[in-house]
Amino acid sequence: VLTAWGDVEGTGLAAQQAKNFTIDMNLIGRKVNVGKWIDVTLVGPADLSAGAKGVIGSELSLEIDGLISSMELLNEPIHSIDFQSKVNNSSVKTIVSIEDPKYRSDITSEILFAGPLEINTLVQLDSFSVGNLLRLDSTLSVSGGFRSNIRIDQSSLEGYVEGQDIIFQNLS
Repeated sequence: VLTAWGDVEGTGLAAQQAKNFTIDMNLIGRKVNVGKWIDVTLVGPADLSAGAKGVIGSELSLEIDGLISSMELLNEPIHSIDFQSKVNNSSVKTIVSIEDPKYRSDITSEILFAGPLEINTLVQLDSFSVGNLLRLDSTLSVSGGFRSNIRIDQSSLEGYVEGQDIIFQNLS
């Protein structure tokens, strides 16, 4: 698929079985302008490869693995973003690891659909150049861990963010 918002090529198979589709696919994207596709201007073009394997439908069970070799976020290039995701009818679990020296981080997130919607996230930053990303002081970085939980049901929204060993540094 060639578009003004980037090029994507795919290989693989999809087969229907009753109310489900079994898939085993691989995608390669070049200069895919993710922000245009999802209408979020903070996200720019990305070069990526991904594979998806599993079942889509009433018995959802899908594994997605990939690498974003480069992308723009807030007009800043970020490289080497590895991701894995497991999706089923009751949850999505995603692990993201960024190896870019300016933005080293590990992120684990789980979304639970059974019962109230619940989102649990754990973020570990290692000299993450927050100042550079936000176009502030380019020497400002943050390291440490963050844990968050958000719980949403019909009548309430609850949540917290907890930090551990958080260090802000100005390396000038």
